[in-house]
Amino acid sequence: MLIRPRFTASEALEFSVVTEVVAAGNAVSRALELGTHIAELPEPAVTAIKASADLMVESSRETSVLLERIAYAALAQTDEAREAGERLARRHSE
Repeated sequence: MLIRPRFTASEALEFSVVTEVVAAGNAVSRALELGTHIAELPEPAVTAIKASADLMVESSRETSVLLERIAYAALAQTDEAREAGERLARRHSE
């Protein structure tokens, strides 16, 4: 990024630097939507995902995938995860 010329939002999406591009002026409202969604997730899941993401930078791909699978398996068995899944399913069916 230090030696490459600037790139557009569309290019950032293509390069996987970002996961979504919104129309000009909509960034704050979209960020609030995403923040609200994240706030509804079980705290242990958010904590595990953040810890995994932090470790993945320093890990091999295989180690990262294994870490993700272990975290998912542990979290999927919690009551919070089941309740969150039910809430999301209800929201998508509305």
